[in-house]
Amino acid sequence: MALLGFGETLLRLTPPDAGALSSARLLEAHVGGCESNVLATLSGMGVPCRLLTALPDSELGDLALHALRASGLDCGHIARLPRRLGVYFCESGFGQRASQVIYDRADAAINHLRAERLDLAALFRGQSWLYLSGITLGLSESARALAFALAEEAKARGVKLAFDVNYRARLWDYAAARPILRDMADRADLLFAGAADLSGLYGLPAAQSADELIGHWRALAGQGKPRAFAATRRQTLHHGHHRLQGCVLLADGSAGVAAERDLRVLERIGGGDAFAAGVSYGLLQGLDAQACADFGTACSALKHTLPGDFALMRPERIRQFAGEAASAIQR
Repeated sequence: MALLGFGETLLRLTPPDAGALSSARLLEAHVGGCESNVLATLSGMGVPCRLLTALPDSELGDLALHALRASGLDCGHIARLPRRLGVYFCESGFGQRASQVIYDRADAAINHLRAERLDLAALFRGQSWLYLSGITLGLSESARALAFALAEEAKARGVKLAFDVNYRARLWDYAAARPILRDMADRADLLFAGAADLSGLYGLPAAQSADELIGHWRALAGQGKPRAFAATRRQTLHHGHHRLQGCVLLADGSAGVAAERDLRVLERIGGGDAFAAGVSYGLLQGLDAQACADFGTACSALKHTLPGDFALMRPERIRQFAGEAASAIQR
């Protein structure tokens, strides 16, 4: 079972030690991006993954490519173009001060990919899932058109679609985004959509519990083709202290809800992507709904303790993290 993803790979620049961007004199660089994070995490767990994106034909493109290759990703379909690398600046929060993100990704290389220039047969060869996110849909008309073309191609080839709604207000207005996100969500075999997503896209009342969230998913599944759903329920007490619980509904109607985890957060970026990777890994391994929820939640919780947009985590380490005290020394 193999997974193909399409999305932008970016460079993140962050002041060290939770410093402010306005007074920063030093910025740490990390490579990431939603689809890149999910696929790199899965690849590190031994799942064959292929990424379609575009990087600049420059040293910055080399930097991003080396980071992706280190995870074991199939990077053979990454285009190198005489364009720029998308960048985002992230000011990490501290205590009651929230994190903030500033994007600088206009006219990045990914916006110059076109479906008609791709070898779709080679791109989809051997793939069983296509992974997309709403972030890519919000980048540009061209990126959006390619994402929908890939979704259509996947359907024609019998490849399942996993879609994470992932709306970003700093990319596009919700009134414009809603029908586009809804269109892609309706196509998904696996939909990552939490309470806020369901309220916005489908007009459902905000779920106040895991049972209510799963009830909403069941209602949506009953309106169309069988599908799987997953999401986390997160309570942010302050920047470094969160509570996290993963929920999963499989296409066979079975549901799983992980025990709530009390997190001390080193790195918030990529936590949701790690959950998506963990749930996807569970599905690819044929795990039941409860095991998928437990594994995805543990994967996300472990990622919160590791720096960078994505981290390489072996499945056995995640299982160990799920079942043992995090403070125990492994020796």
